[in-house]
Amino acid sequence: MAPASTTGKVNATSVNLRADASSAAAVLAVLPQGTPVTIVTPNDDDSWVMVDALVRDTDQFGWLRTEFITLDGMSDPATQILPGAGVTNPAFPGVLFTALVPGGFFSAEPGNVRIRRSVRTNNPGAINDTKWQHELPGYVGKTFADNAGNVTAIYSAPEYGIAAWYVLLSERYRLRQAGGAFTILQLAHNYAGGDASQDAIDAYVVDWCRLGLTPLTPQSVIHLTDDQEMLNLGRAVFRHEAGEPLKINNDQILFGIQKQRANAMPAPPKPP
Repeated sequence: MAPASTTGKVNATSVNLRADASSAAAVLAVLPQGTPVTIVTPNDDDSWVMVDALVRDTDQFGWLRTEFITLDGMSDPATQILPGAGVTNPAFPGVLFTALVPGGFFSAEPGNVRIRRSVRTNNPGAINDTKWQHELPGYVGKTFADNAGNVTAIYSAPEYGIAAWYVLLSERYRLRQAGGAFTILQLAHNYAGGDASQDAIDAYVVDWCRLGLTPLTPQSVIHLTDDQEMLNLGRAVFRHEAGEPLKINNDQILFGIQKQRANAMPAPPKPP
């Protein structure tokens, strides 16, 4: 299930609607403040969105900077919810968005393109939607595709997204079967994909090594069974995907890792 169509309005005096997600792209139209738009797709880092706007009584598709749109019925940025609380979203009937760790951060707005996708989807690793995730607890759907075709899985709580990330490393990448130990460089090759360029692999390595709580190098060895090593790695990977300081806390990261390792993830809470 993907979120329903997202709508909003231009929030600046006048904004250029462009032919591509670039300030250098041709201007298709100038949209005055208050112009209604429908989101079609974001680009790969959510900094631009393709929209459908009515221009001279004709539908015009083009690209706007995300910052120039105020989305209808959504917050910006995502807000901390009171401890123990949960929030429903009409686009996901029967789902309670929440945190499994009391007081932890979560998002109830997976369609809010003003929020980075790893944050808004409760999927800190920004894992692309694939069939193996559909049976995991807490999985509730997927985003619409970005301009690169990426579709991100949505979870009802960040701890479920973290558990999915642990499954990705241990089972899908077969790191558990390979002995449960791996280097940062080995993981970057897995993360980037088999046909990735060296630049794409290096981008992961450089950022992860920079963002760890304790220093990491390309040859740093991580053990799936070591909580502190996995916490350090998780914070580096999740900080890279968030593009901002993490809102989830260490207890949430450890909860997802430890419960998944023990095959003890709880069932998703239901709306009252």
